[in-house]
Order: sequence, then C-alpha cells, then structure tokens
Amino acid sequence: MSALISLQSVERRFGSVTAVDGVSLDLLENEFFALLGPSGCGKTTLLRLIAGFEQPDAGRVMIDGSDMTRVRPRHRPVNLMFQSYALFPHMTVAANVAYGLEMERLAKPEIKRRVAEVLEITALSDFANRKPERLSGGQRQRVALARALVKQPKVLLLDEPLAALDRQLREQMQLELKRLQHEVGITFCIVTHDQEEALVMADRIALMQAGRIAQLGPPQELYEAPASRFVAGFIGRMNFFEGTATAEGLTHPTLGLLRGALPEGLSSGQAATLAVRPERLRVTETANNSVQTTLRAVAYRGGDLLLEVAVAGLEDQLELRLPITEGPFTVEPGQTLTIGWRAEDSRLLPASD
Repeated sequence: MSALISLQSVERRFGSVTAVDGVSLDLLENEFFALLGPSGCGKTTLLRLIAGFEQPDAGRVMIDGSDMTRVRPRHRPVNLMFQSYALFPHMTVAANVAYGLEMERLAKPEIKRRVAEVLEITALSDFANRKPERLSGGQRQRVALARALVKQPKVLLLDEPLAALDRQLREQMQLELKRLQHEVGITFCIVTHDQEEALVMADRIALMQAGRIAQLGPPQELYEAPASRFVAGFIGRMNFFEGTATAEGLTHPTLGLLRGALPEGLSSGQAATLAVRPERLRVTETANNSVQTTLRAVAYRGGDLLLEVAVAGLEDQLELRLPITEGPFTVEPGQTLTIGWRAEDSRLLPASD
C-alpha cells in the first residue's frame, strides 16, 4: 500500500517545550493507524498537525501527494472527530449528519442519498428521526462518526473518541469502529492513551514518548518484541529483572543466570533488563528459568487467576496470569511457589531508554 499521509521531519514547539520532535511517519491507504502514548507525549499535537489545526515549526505534511503544510483545515481531505461529540440537540440524527453537506451547498438529492447510505453503514437508519437526547452513549458516538464519514474524507482522524464511554460499551465500539473502517475502506487514525484499545483496533501503532516515536509497527510486534523498556512497560503488563547482559541471557545480582537470547545492539557485560510477560510465567520447576517466590495475593478474574508473588532480591513483586484450566486452585498467601518460564519468552533490553 502507498502512503496517503507523509509527515517529514515535523516539529512543533510551544515556547521552550518541544511537543513533536522531528517526527517522520507514513500512514498508508485503507489502514487503521493508532497514535498511542501517555499524556504529554505529543500524540494529539501530531493529530492536529495532520488536520491543520496546528502549524509545524519545521518539516512538511503531505496528504495524497500534495503539500498541505500551510493549507487550512477546511481545505484538507481529512475530517477530525473530537472526543466531545458536539451534536446539535435540537436536530434529528439525519439532520445532524446532513449539516456539513448542507454547509457545502450540495444538491438535496445528493445529501439525502449520502445521509441514507452512511446511516445504513453505521446501523442508524432506524434512529434517523430521533434527537440526541433519546440516544444511548454508543448511538451518539455513531452519529458523530456518521457525520464525519458522510463528507467522504480520505482520512478520518479520531481524537480519543471512546474515552467518555463505560468499559463494556467502549469494548463493543472498538470492534464496531474496526468493522466500519474495513467497510468504508478509508484510512482511520486514532489518538488514544489506552494500549488495549490500540492493540484491538489498529493495523499499526506508533507509540510516542516525549515527542518522538519510541516504536512503530503492528500490534503483535510491539507486544512480543518491544524495542525498549519504555515500550515493554507501556504495552501490556510486564515483569522486569535488572542485571548484566551475557551471551546466555542476564546475570542477576541475587538470582544468578536468567536465560534469554542476546539481541543485536546489546553487548555482553552491558547493564540490561530482562522482561517477561505475566502470562508466560508458570508454577513449575522444569523451565529454563526458575525462581523461588512467596505468594502475596490471588485474584480470580473469570478466565484466569492473577497471582502476585515476592522474590528475595527483587524490589518489585512479580505478576503471573494462569488460565483457570491450569490452576492451581489451592494456593494461599504465604505459600512458597517455584515460578518458571522458557528462555524464548525472555526479552533482553537496554537498562534504560
């Protein structure tokens, strides 16, 4: 797929603060792209640079092969859907969706056709004559989405559109947004601080840190092969061991050798961190790596058990996620457990970002 949006060494400063620091990034045609990161990392500023609501201090913004760096927002082939849906309360759903087309003075038959089409796509046809006050949160979210889609942008920009929804509805809308993006066949770019949301919806994720891209790639790559401790700690839950890299893994000051492959860019003798996911740990003595632990807490989570264990020589406690089918079910706080994991489930990283 070719690049639909190309950011070329883009910078944006606010006084002495650099919000976006020399970012180069391509968004592809018909992909669901996520800008992910903690508050203040620059992701929303980057979205506003694409939309035209911010002007870069350096670099260029290219959209569909044209330089849009100084082009006003209303003249760009993008549409921005804000976290606040900002629906007109006195208008029906159909009127809300049609409003932008009416401002463009399109012919009434064309407006009617496009509104009907987008209401069908967003499963809102039965609500066309309702006003926003008679809609659920998820339905109002879909109206705002329909209003953005009806203008047929090349790119739909979404600024944390699900943040105001409760957990169950948010998870439902994640799948619905993914379905809609596939159905309408345009590029979606979403800003979110929720790593689970990005993992579920995006084809690719740019995880940002202090105005720069810490790692860019498919969700599975960021989860399974984080490039730094920051990425490993931000994407999902992770257990960390600090020590010295060796050809066989990591030497911990009190636990000894923890096995894992030494990656390129990390040399033997260098300070390093070994990272392993909670779901990769097991109660076993036969794995490549094993440590003695004391069970501190157990939580039943429906499909699995969450165990928190303490290890002598580790400041932080470890987390394990065990499928219910594996148990054990008789564990109690204070019990001694041997925790193990495979060498291939270890991820060695530089000690600091």
